[in-house]
Amino acid sequence: TSGNAIVTGSQYLGNGTGNSAAGNLSSPTNPNSFVGNTVGVNSADNAANIWWGSPTGPTTSRNPGGRGDSLLSQLTPFTPFLTAAPSYADTPPEVKLLRPSFQMDPGSKVTLRWTSTDDVGIVSHTILFSPVGNVSSSFQTVATLPATQQTYEWTVPAIGFQVAGQNAFIKVVAKDTTGKQGFDEWEILIPTNDIAGTVQFTMTAGQIFEPGQMMSSVYTTSGINRYLTRVEYYIEDVRGETRKMSGRGASMEGLPLYSPDTARYVVSYGDTTNHRKYWYSPLFKIRPNSLLGDAPPAATLISPAAGASFSPGTIVPITWSATDDEGVRLIDIVASFDGARTWQPIAVNLLGTTTSYNWQLAPGTGSADVRVMVIAKDSRFQSSSDGSTRMFSTNGGGTTTDTVTISRATYSTSKGKLQVQASSSAGPSAVLQVFNTSTNVLIGTLPSTGRGSFRVSPAPTNITVKSSLGGSASAAVVTRR
Repeated sequence: TSGNAIVTGSQYLGNGTGNSAAGNLSSPTNPNSFVGNTVGVNSADNAANIWWGSPTGPTTSRNPGGRGDSLLSQLTPFTPFLTAAPSYADTPPEVKLLRPSFQMDPGSKVTLRWTSTDDVGIVSHTILFSPVGNVSSSFQTVATLPATQQTYEWTVPAIGFQVAGQNAFIKVVAKDTTGKQGFDEWEILIPTNDIAGTVQFTMTAGQIFEPGQMMSSVYTTSGINRYLTRVEYYIEDVRGETRKMSGRGASMEGLPLYSPDTARYVVSYGDTTNHRKYWYSPLFKIRPNSLLGDAPPAATLISPAAGASFSPGTIVPITWSATDDEGVRLIDIVASFDGARTWQPIAVNLLGTTTSYNWQLAPGTGSADVRVMVIAKDSRFQSSSDGSTRMFSTNGGGTTTDTVTISRATYSTSKGKLQVQASSSAGPSAVLQVFNTSTNVLIGTLPSTGRGSFRVSPAPTNITVKSSLGGSASAAVVTRR
């Protein structure tokens, strides 16, 4: 290996040179081994806590009597070293941190979400934050959490201007019952936001453009110091894990050759490192010419309803419907806690047949302006969304769940039709959907009267009616000729 890598739990066996230059090789919980290499380590930032193939440590003039693999550098730290070979039978935990928004405003709230697995069992999670660079010594502990918690409400700190020229990092570390650790991390940029002036975008929300279309005028500025530089300019694709579409649609290049309704331009002015401010255009659509003959998916967010209120640490039932002429391939769910300025992933790449998701809110104080966007993707990589303008809160005293009553559920075998009548305690403001209880497959949406007929085969044994306000009820289906 070579470069500024953090290496843990690895075995370097029988190489010409194990590690050539730079990198942190020291890991007390997941130690590395260098055995049988012509040169174990040429140089590294830190080479402590390593098994060198001998209890005497590395062969180096700084370690008289050392008989293990060689360490050539006269500056690399190597003590303490291991006096016995570590076991690699127990693997460290695997952590997957959903990639948050790259840019985070100081003082804003972000919900971090991750998954973690281990062969012997996880005992804790730790959130670490580095305001400057991916350097072990710069990480600070934000919170230590139980093994069962895989979401965390984080208030982004104000870190000021970082003169070192490196961005911040957020990291989640999982520890197993043997003490081994695994982690995942992402680079983030926390701007100072002390740039005067404004950026005005020329497009409107939902405006439609074509792939490859040249964008001669995207924005204008006013009041920005002429000595400041446009430090970033790109198209962003808001989806499960938002992507920068760098180099496309900017600088007189054609728009990217894809088809979302969640594209937007991002512009930043400033000078060095994080001394900058960001502006975001409204979400717009990039759609191919109708002659292509393929329609994009259609997505409808059903719940949560606008104005709903949920308590931190509770479940937000998210339900939706999605259709496509060739079938929905995958579903992403993202959430915003800052008025749709930035979007954080909630769930990514759910099966296209999925129509509901129970979002576990993190403990904390919640947010007054929360939005959930459901994004449906088809097999031709077109996508459509719904929910970006619907506001609800997660800082309330509880959910606004209603009560659902089913007064009729009958199936006519001769007609192949299911007759359903149901109502909500909230009246017609609630949208009611009918599901097959055993498969959780959507059968259909009831009209505002609460009475509907659906052609379905075979007859479901039981149905569940779910409300956009969170309530639900189930009933057995009575079969008739």
